[in-house]
Amino acid sequence: MAGWLRFFAACSFALASSMAHAEIKLLCSIAGRAPTIITIDEQAKTAEGGEGLFDKKVFKVTDKAVWLIKDKDEPNAPPDLMITVIARSNDQAGALKTIVIHDSGTIQDTAYPYGECWQQKAQ
Repeated sequence: MAGWLRFFAACSFALASSMAHAEIKLLCSIAGRAPTIITIDEQAKTAEGGEGLFDKKVFKVTDKAVWLIKDKDEPNAPPDLMITVIARSNDQAGALKTIVIHDSGTIQDTAYPYGECWQQKAQ
């Protein structure tokens, strides 16, 4: 009986831990404008917010950064591949940078949106 109870408690803890990391909220100031909330759903691999600027796929999430991607085959996408990187920091602003890789092979490394983000504390 005690074994089942420990098993159930361990499973509950694992589920709660995985659910706790499923969503990241960032407060981002884009090009010096008023901050807006960006929501990253790690499990669904989606990002949204910023008046549609961040409606992208989540490519990768690490402790240091969130990588978003949008390619030309998606609705409302740029004509080429767009990658946005948001640096994560618990106590200071992290850089938000977007690059575009054009079909010709050229790279535009100062693309919009750009700015800085602050990770919001989990509630």
